[in-house]
Amino acid sequence: MVREIGPRSGTVARVGDVFAPCEVLNPAVRRRLSSLVGCAPGQPPPLFPGELAGAPLPLGAGGRAELRSAVEAGLGDAALVELGGMRLGEVVPVIRTLAGDVAARPTPVRLQSLLERNGASTWAVLAERTLGEIASWAGMGHKGLARLVGLALDAGIDGSTGAVWAQPGSSARTSTPGPAVSPTAADDLSLLLARGAGGAVRSALEGCTGEDQAEEVRSAATRLLARFERVRHPILAVLDQALAAVGDTRDLGVLYHCVLRLEGRSSLAQVATALGVGTERVRQIRARAAERLDAALGAPGAPGGAGLDHLARDLAERLGAAAPIAAVDEVLTSSGLPALPDTRSLLALWLAGPYHPVKGHQGWVATDPGELLAETRRLLGEDGGVTSREQVAKELATLDVTGQHAGLWLERQAVQAVDGLLVLTAGTVAEVAERALFAAGRAMTGEELVAAVWPGPGEPGRAEVEAALRRDRRFVAVGAGRFELAEWGGAPASEAVAERPGPEGARCWLLVEVNAPVLTGALAPVPLPLVEALGMHEGLRRTFASRFGPVALAYDGVPTRGSVRHVALAAGAVAGDVVAFGFDGREGDAVVVLVHRHEVCTGLGEIA
Repeated sequence: MVREIGPRSGTVARVGDVFAPCEVLNPAVRRRLSSLVGCAPGQPPPLFPGELAGAPLPLGAGGRAELRSAVEAGLGDAALVELGGMRLGEVVPVIRTLAGDVAARPTPVRLQSLLERNGASTWAVLAERTLGEIASWAGMGHKGLARLVGLALDAGIDGSTGAVWAQPGSSARTSTPGPAVSPTAADDLSLLLARGAGGAVRSALEGCTGEDQAEEVRSAATRLLARFERVRHPILAVLDQALAAVGDTRDLGVLYHCVLRLEGRSSLAQVATALGVGTERVRQIRARAAERLDAALGAPGAPGGAGLDHLARDLAERLGAAAPIAAVDEVLTSSGLPALPDTRSLLALWLAGPYHPVKGHQGWVATDPGELLAETRRLLGEDGGVTSREQVAKELATLDVTGQHAGLWLERQAVQAVDGLLVLTAGTVAEVAERALFAAGRAMTGEELVAAVWPGPGEPGRAEVEAALRRDRRFVAVGAGRFELAEWGGAPASEAVAERPGPEGARCWLLVEVNAPVLTGALAPVPLPLVEALGMHEGLRRTFASRFGPVALAYDGVPTRGSVRHVALAAGAVAGDVVAFGFDGREGDAVVVLVHRHEVCTGLGEIA
């Protein structure tokens, strides 16, 4: 969607409003444009095409003329071919808001006759024609097309600037401000400017102080700028001077993108592509800019030296060695500095730290990201990956990570709280489950483990967790789906009543995992609900017939079953399989179902 601009809108246009496809211009032309548009206070010079498109237009007549000349010179054959499929109204969006004939402006006679001959003598019609179509007109050619784009730029720039003070309904391109600005409006504007939210407006005000502006406009702009100077933090002037000592817009842009910027910091290769130079050249520019900055700040008698030192110490103390970007913004604004990404505030942080982005943790900065990440991994990995939050926070405090920031930092790590302890969730399913059981100190079901350490979507489910634990000798099943660490010495209870018994009054199911005790003929306890469901009371023994031989149950203090070795072997079971017995108390028989190892996870729920 094209933003409406011009005298009636009362807004200041940006480069992208009068020439949108800045990326087709070669690096040399973009650097020239960067030097023309400059940058608003606290904002970095535009180096990349997207940044250039968002830069405010120069308001002086000379700057606007140079901008048009630079763009037109940059529209060589290759650039125009690349733009061939775009409409002129997409290349120069502002002409869509212009009415009237193209010839209303000074237009070369030959170009004017070409437009009339092809039925495109008005801006409205011309805006809908593609550059490829226009270039195909007899007698147009690439040079004529570049001149036409330049003419559109001229018309668009004149239609979108010099109207900061225009009243609704006014058609004048430069109008007087009318009544004096009320104190409330001036206070509001000064507050916005002081907080860094009005960089483009301040740039516009500075443009309104030029000799080509009406006296009333210059006077009003001067008054508002004076108010701004009174409310801004006194150290900002010192930071501005230091940044000015870095060099031209190219040097300052490299410093911002490669050194000062906290989020989305650009690589040397990216900046080199934008500037049209080699990576080594960008490295040299970066080093030179940093040296100049150090020299400007550390020179004997440098203005604001004591104030800068105090500000840097205060920021460093409040932020610590690591902090989220949101906290950085809060500290800056509460200190009277503009919010990020104001370049002056970034410079203050550079003096306090410097702070760098933390790889893999978007939205976090640290003075030494490598040490922070390494120490965090070490702390969370100690004691087998189970530790207390208090101990980790205490260790982080020795790294100068403040208490509040330490808590927020831990929330970003691969840990889950289990019974008050932090459990590292990095690693295999079995490794994480081992840590969770160690932290809990009790048996847990697969469902409990999933809820404790894998609560998010896409994590392993109960069946996957239980299968992993059954295969691993570090765990022992002590009940229906309940697991302990084998080192605790708990007795295996591989038999349980099936989760899905048959219909009401039908068989009661017992699941027996085939393991070494089963294959040696050992007896084993069975769940009390099983013998009670079969109508057995204490002191009673019953034998159930099956096609693979008899199966005995006894209730002598502790419900037990007799040897089922003969049944398992006759059914063809091997270690790891499960034999399911379906007892019928009325008929006195048992149905035997064999579930093989590879079917254990999915078949147990279906045997009934």
